Amino acid sequence: MPTDRGGGGGGYLSVKPLGFYEITEEKTTFKPAVDINFFILIATIFTLGLALIIKKSIKK
Repeated sequence: MPTDRGGGGGGYLSVKPLGFYEITEEKTTFKPAVDINFFILIATIFTLGLALIIKKSIKK
């Protein structure tokens, strides 16, 4: 019986950094790795688009 074949369960795992700590003599601060303002902008555009679609469907 050949033993060169895998028998694992498979799966996929992806990890992304949330941010990093900047340490200076005065203070330690956490800096996020992603731009939060970009996500706020996308959420705002999505919400306005959804509101317009709902408003159009209610008028009919």
